Amino acid sequence: MRRKTIVEGFRNSQRIRYLVGEAGRKFQAGAYCTITQMSEDICVRDVRVAIWDCLIKLSRDRRIAVRAGEPVPTGIVVRFQDLDVQVDLV
Repeated sequence: MRRKTIVEGFRNSQRIRYLVGEAGRKFQAGAYCTITQMSEDICVRDVRVAIWDCLIKLSRDRRIAVRAGEPVPTGIVVRFQDLDVQVDLV
């Protein structure tokens, strides 16, 4: 049975790379995963929500770029509630 798309604009099997760090600290963590794995396997709620928020913003930016005829972005960096988050499509 087919599963509903988790983040509009991306396949659930889309591979991503994410880096997460606390603002003002040198600590960073990152991994490669699919969007499905991100929604199911990341156990820290704040990190999962931050990555999800980045993916939604990246999806919106990609749609806007396609409409405007500009180059389509493949990554994004944002700060989400004291977390610095970078998400790139692989």
